[in-house]
Amino acid sequence: MKLAKTLALAAVLLPSAALAQARPRYEFGVDAAIAYYNQGDQDVGNGLEVDGPNGFRIGAPVDVRIGFLSPSALTFEPRFQLSFTSANDQGSVLFFNPTLNVLYQQGKRSLAQAGLYFTGGVGLQIVRVYNEANDESSTATQPTVNFGIGTRSSISQGAFRPEGFVAYGFETDDAPSELQLGVRLGLSFWK
Repeated sequence: MKLAKTLALAAVLLPSAALAQARPRYEFGVDAAIAYYNQGDQDVGNGLEVDGPNGFRIGAPVDVRIGFLSPSALTFEPRFQLSFTSANDQGSVLFFNPTLNVLYQQGKRSLAQAGLYFTGGVGLQIVRVYNEANDESSTATQPTVNFGIGTRSSISQGAFRPEGFVAYGFETDDAPSELQLGVRLGLSFWK
């Protein structure tokens, strides 16, 4: 009798334990961005200020994302951007942007659910400029915030994630403020 109860209990619990192990715990993704950027006024010394540059960035930076999935409406997602620009014999600029975002998906009932989501995050933009002419380099760090609205569309073992975003880098002693408006197009995979 005890053996029959134990076997019956094992038959009920084993499939649920196997299902729990099969659930994804992480969402890995990459995004390419198309963004308009505008930098604020720059102090060039002697009390003079000039308008900062503006323009479009296409395809770069590329974000790498790691989402920590949970069945609740909130998901934490560290993001990393790395981009490098070389100006022939003049020097180079290296950008590194670590960011921590939170995704909010209303009505979420599963770990990885398709549909509309909102996101916001804080981070740092670390810029290293190397001037080859005088063999000098400088580094600036700028706090940033970003907000976005996007959607997940399921594909096979992952999702397509288009997202509209706005990002702002705060002015520091070493860097002017920067505003970005754009779209990220990304792919996600579950693990």
